[in-house]
Amino acid sequence: MRHRYVRSPLGPFWMSHQMAIVVAVLGSVIGQMSNADVLSRLPMLALSMTAWTFLNSVVLDATTALQSSASLIRDRPLPPVIFLLQCNFRQGLFALHNACVPLMLWLILTPHELSGALAALPGLALFVACTFALSLVLGAMATRFRDLKPIIESTLMLAFLSSPVIRSSEMLNHRSTVIRLNPLTHLFAIWREPLAGVHVDTVSIVYVLVALAVLTLASIATLFHLRKAAFWI
Repeated sequence: MRHRYVRSPLGPFWMSHQMAIVVAVLGSVIGQMSNADVLSRLPMLALSMTAWTFLNSVVLDATTALQSSASLIRDRPLPPVIFLLQCNFRQGLFALHNACVPLMLWLILTPHELSGALAALPGLALFVACTFALSLVLGAMATRFRDLKPIIESTLMLAFLSSPVIRSSEMLNHRSTVIRLNPLTHLFAIWREPLAGVHVDTVSIVYVLVALAVLTLASIATLFHLRKAAFWI
C-alpha cells in the first residue's frame, strides 16, 4: 500500500474520495428514480457499496495473485495460500479506508443507535467469511484454468446488476425469481436488515449458512490441491 501511494499526498484516502463521489451520484440518481429521501438512504448505500467493492476486489485480485507471484512460489518454500491470504488482507485495508465514508454519513445523518450495528455484526462476519472462501476457490480455479478470469469478471458484473446492492429492501420485488435465487440478495440481507431495524428472514440465514458450508468444503479441497500450484503456473 505504501508503494502504491508513495507520491500521493492523500495516499489510500483517494479511494475514500472516490467512494464519496460514487455514493453521491448514485444516491442522487436513485432518489430521482424512486422519489425518496436521498439523505436518509446515503449511509446504507455507502456501506453497501463499500461491502460490494471489497467482495469484487478480493475475488478479482485472487484470480491473478498466484500468477503474479509465480517466481516466489517456484523459488521459495512458501505455501501458495499465503498469496491468496495477502489479497484478502490488502483489500481489507482498502475497505477500511472506504469505510470512512459510510461512518461519516452515519454520524451526521442518522441517530446514533448502536443496537442495530451490534445485531449486524454476525451477518457481517458471515459476509466476510463467504468472501474469503470464495476468493480461495476462484483464485485457485482461475490459476488452473486461465480462461475463467474473464468469465468471473462478467459474472460479477451481472451479479451486481441483478443484486440489491444499490437498492433498499422496499424497492425490491421479493417475488422475483432472480432476486430470491441470487446469493448476494441473502448475503447482503443478513447484515443490512438489522441495520435498518428489520428482522432477517430465516430463508436468508439458511441460504447463507448452506452457501458458507459449501464454500468451506470447496476451500478445504482447494487448500489440498494448492500444493500443486507450482505446476499450474
